[in-house]
Amino acid sequence: MNTKLIINLLFLAFSLNINSKTIPVSIDFSISTNMPGVEFSGHVGEKTQLNAEVTGNKITSLSLSIPAGDLKTGIDMRDSHMREKILKEKPVTFSSVKGCELKDNKCLILGELQIADHKKQVEIEITKAKNKLFFNYDLLLSQHGIEAPKFMGVEVKDKIEIKGSTNDQAL
Repeated sequence: MNTKLIINLLFLAFSLNINSKTIPVSIDFSISTNMPGVEFSGHVGEKTQLNAEVTGNKITSLSLSIPAGDLKTGIDMRDSHMREKILKEKPVTFSSVKGCELKDNKCLILGELQIADHKKQVEIEITKAKNKLFFNYDLLLSQHGIEAPKFMGVEVKDKIEIKGSTNDQAL
């Protein structure tokens, strides 16, 4: 193969400007119960990373894997129950199946969310502000094959609000 052709192919490959990164991400979740005033929240461990491919205003792909042990509510017994009984010691994963184009700095990305043994296609709202990505998803336990946990008359409501963001220098 001719050297000039190889150089031109390499130049073309680098000029496509696909920005593929592994980005630290912060994720919080809020859980309501059937008891007024009884709510709790949690956080995903600091080691969680989001893999993203972003080209201009297009998000080509996103993927995320959260080890079961990284989901924390601050109460060891509740964390243990969530990890063993609900998540079955398996990571929570999301992998996009179709990218999205940011319009007014927002888009919905289609992907596959897996919780324990249940996979479901979901759309996650993504917002871009400067060099950060923000995402929101309302998880309905019933749509993911999860029976709402109950303990001493307190029952978790079906909807869990999940919010996340990348660090300030992500993109």
